[in-house]
Amino acid sequence: MNDSLEIAFNFEWNVEGEDTSLVIHNADERIHLADIRMERDSLTLQMPVFLSYFRMVNSEDGMRGYWYNPDRAPGYKMEAHFQRNVRERYPSDKKPAYSLYERWRVQLYAGTDREKSALGEFFQDANKVSGSILTATGDYRYLDGVVSGNRLIMSTFDGAHAYLFTARIEGPGKLNGEYRSGHHFMTKWNAVRDDEFSLPDAQQMTKLESEDGRFDFRFRDLDGKLFDSRRSQFFDNKVVAIQIMGSWCPNCMDETRYFTRLKEKFGNEGFDLLAITFERHGEWEKDKKAVLRMVKDLAMDYPVLYGGGTRHITDSLPQLRPFRSYPTTLFIDRKGQVRRIHAGFSGPGTSAFAAYAEETEAFLLQLLQE
Repeated sequence: MNDSLEIAFNFEWNVEGEDTSLVIHNADERIHLADIRMERDSLTLQMPVFLSYFRMVNSEDGMRGYWYNPDRAPGYKMEAHFQRNVRERYPSDKKPAYSLYERWRVQLYAGTDREKSALGEFFQDANKVSGSILTATGDYRYLDGVVSGNRLIMSTFDGAHAYLFTARIEGPGKLNGEYRSGHHFMTKWNAVRDDEFSLPDAQQMTKLESEDGRFDFRFRDLDGKLFDSRRSQFFDNKVVAIQIMGSWCPNCMDETRYFTRLKEKFGNEGFDLLAITFERHGEWEKDKKAVLRMVKDLAMDYPVLYGGGTRHITDSLPQLRPFRSYPTTLFIDRKGQVRRIHAGFSGPGTSAFAAYAEETEAFLLQLLQE
């Protein structure tokens, strides 16, 4: 994918009889595109979960066209180039000048009034590098790239975002570079080695303001039926995780896949899920297509409510103070009491995920046994 710089990803075509699919690779992640349609002389490849898609035509060395992302903005597109027989994500013709440490304190939006600290974890094998950057509210998912000389370059593409991180390695424990999102955003970032750096406690970032410990809300489901948390029998004698999320949010996608597995494992013991989705437009007719695609592609077989627009979430959920992150998850016990609020989600592209999953499962077992 090209603008002034390439935001590259690897992919493979799979052809079985009349069925064709494309598989995108970001480090250990595999994204399967099965909705592929021929329209006159162009090929349309629909991304799963999100509304974005490629529209490509044949060229001498592969295919050329555009990636369209209506979730970002109407008409948003980036030039795209699928090259045959190119296996390297980025060229790495120079021996690495340094071996990267695994743990870094990162400053995103460096030198601006938006500057914030994050945790970088990078894993190097010869010239290859993978890892992620974790913030207090989520992660940048599966970063994949190379070290060539004293230059670091990593990218990821998941259908919602196209990220590119480049940096000059200024010694064994210092990075200085630029971070891009699509063709619409660029800022500075830097990092220093810091084995002790940690992020804020995700369970202390958002609190519930409620006299009786209950989380109250009234939203409509995808069929337009009003769901009132005070009147619904959905919560009766169940342990429920309530996801505050959005169809545009890759961290929400990762969390949903994880919680769906938990529901399969513990559903018969009384564990269930409910999602409240907040969207870009804040009008159901404009947001419906994105929400329904998410529900279908993630096989969300539990109640999904439409909360409205992201801009009004603090008014829509006044009990949550302050609301900081998509996703935010509330764990409700069998008596309807909020027992935990977890802001953000560090997914399977990070080293934090295994510990989170183990602790969450133990907590759910405790609630289920009460």
